[in-house]
Amino acid sequence: DLTAYPTGAPFGGVSQTITTVAGQQYMLSFYLGTYTARWGGPPVSISAAAGNASQTFTVSTTSIASTWTPFSMLFTATSPNTAVSLTGSAGLRYIGLDNVSVESVGGSPIPEPGTYLMVAGGLMLLAARGRHRRGCSGS
Repeated sequence: DLTAYPTGAPFGGVSQTITTVAGQQYMLSFYLGTYTARWGGPPVSISAAAGNASQTFTVSTTSIASTWTPFSMLFTATSPNTAVSLTGSAGLRYIGLDNVSVESVGGSPIPEPGTYLMVAGGLMLLAARGRHRRGCSGS
């Protein structure tokens, strides 16, 4: 419960710093819980922030029982350590949060400039070696 039963904002939240790879994309996923018939609302909202992204997720329908709605947000890590936060942003007395996960998605991170230099150097060595072999076999 991210609200701690207040009569309004500010709501509670959770935050954790995780190890990431700068430039790599990640998917933050979670379930937003509501029970608006008992605890008031709608809407019920969570604000999420991680890496280069932030977004508010809202359930606007009335629920007559505890209801869990899945949400996800794609973000790109901007450093080796990324703060991930989920904070209640709307809802009278109950904002549920469950099954929070962060997973790496897609290919590799953006290469650093040093990587390009190593690849270029390797290609030049291969080209020089190929020329040297052609020069030696013709003699």
